[in-house]
Amino acid sequence: MKKFMITLLVTLFLVLSFFTNVNADSAKDGIIALKKLQAKCQTGISYRDYSNALGEAKFPVNMYTESEESKKYPDLTQ
Repeated sequence: MKKFMITLLVTLFLVLSFFTNVNADSAKDGIIALKKLQAKCQTGISYRDYSNALGEAKFPVNMYTESEESKKYPDLTQ
């Protein structure tokens, strides 16, 4: 499960890193949140703490996917 999440996070990071919109603050926040979650998974995180860490990362990603700027790039939101 952790390897899958790390692979998913790295893929999301790479896709979002090519996002060049100047007003991409929420996209950047999402990338930062995913990178923090990736770092926690790489260093080892307990199952109990994983749920909270995932929730912390999911919020900024959700804020981006629900924003107007995400509608300009539907491939990123998928």
